[in-house]
Amino acid sequence: NAEFTINGTKYTSTSNTITSDISKIKGVTINLKDISNGEIVTLTIEKDKETVATAIEDIITGYNELITNVDKELATTGNLHDQTTLKIIRNTIRNLMTNSTGNPVFRNLDAVGIALDKASATNLKTEGIDLLSFDREKFISAYETDPTALKEMLTGDMGVLTRVETVVEQALASATGYFASAENSYRNQITRMDRQIERANIAVANYKSRLESKFAAMEKIISGVRDQYSSFLGT
Repeated sequence: NAEFTINGTKYTSTSNTITSDISKIKGVTINLKDISNGEIVTLTIEKDKETVATAIEDIITGYNELITNVDKELATTGNLHDQTTLKIIRNTIRNLMTNSTGNPVFRNLDAVGIALDKASATNLKTEGIDLLSFDREKFISAYETDPTALKEMLTGDMGVLTRVETVVEQALASATGYFASAENSYRNQITRMDRQIERANIAVANYKSRLESKFAAMEKIISGVRDQYSSFLGT
């Protein structure tokens, strides 16, 4: 067994790998490499700010791709240009990512390096472009200043990313979400159109049948007239 002390508390582990359920340090696994009898070893645990910054940068990239694709479909020439609900979802996400956050330390995302791209800001009124840019150094500086406030602003109960996630999850809900409802609506329209086409085909077939009957009757009359005319000429 491995015995060790953390902040005055003694722990025992059956292996050299100390998991968080033993050490009570959430999210941390300690691997003991050597035996130290009576020697104090200082272990400093810090959050990996570079990894956090990369994760946020990936989110901004995903946001820009989402907005670009949605704007393309919502454009006048797009396939979904008449989808008002999708426009509302898109505008809600955009507003969450660009407006004030209500956080007492960081008032908006711009304060932590997430801002409206300069090209987007110039063309927003004319072209509707509102992509975001990410200042990695500014974000890390904000992280170092107050990581708790930053976390609360982004992923707290009322954090920006938490609220965006809620909007997206509601839109993607399997039964009541926008996409499920839109898909059902399109399927119903297709079904109605198929039925209309089927009824129209039947109506055309019936009309064709009536015309063919009339044509046959007319041919019979014409044939009879010809026979009578030939008989008349022969007398």
